Amino acid sequence: MHFLFTGSDWKGDFPHGFLLSCGKPVGDVDVGYGPAKSFTSSEVGQIAEFLASLNREELRNRFDPAKMHDMDIYPSIWDSIENIDDEWEYICWGLDEIIRFVGEAAERNMALLVYIN
Repeated sequence: MHFLFTGSDWKGDFPHGFLLSCGKPVGDVDVGYGPAKSFTSSEVGQIAEFLASLNREELRNRFDPAKMHDMDIYPSIWDSIENIDDEWEYICWGLDEIIRFVGEAAERNMALLVYIN
């Protein structure tokens, strides 16, 4: 997702990079890929707006398994996928879940904690 949002492996400005490269670190404990990151309710609203504005066709055009393999984008499956359309459908399922979750948090004026492990 981060790659599709930012075109980068680890970098990205807010709100595009909210999954990996943005947010306020919560402590210094590595929970998988660094510390958890927090976002205020205001920032959650901005993330929700960003996610709601995404264009699926543009994201699909960014979905480049060869480039993702070359950049070592997790998971390291991009050189062995057999059906790119099935992988894209799986990514869209995850994207829909993120949009729903963050959107609900924004509607409830909630903060957000993000960590990847």
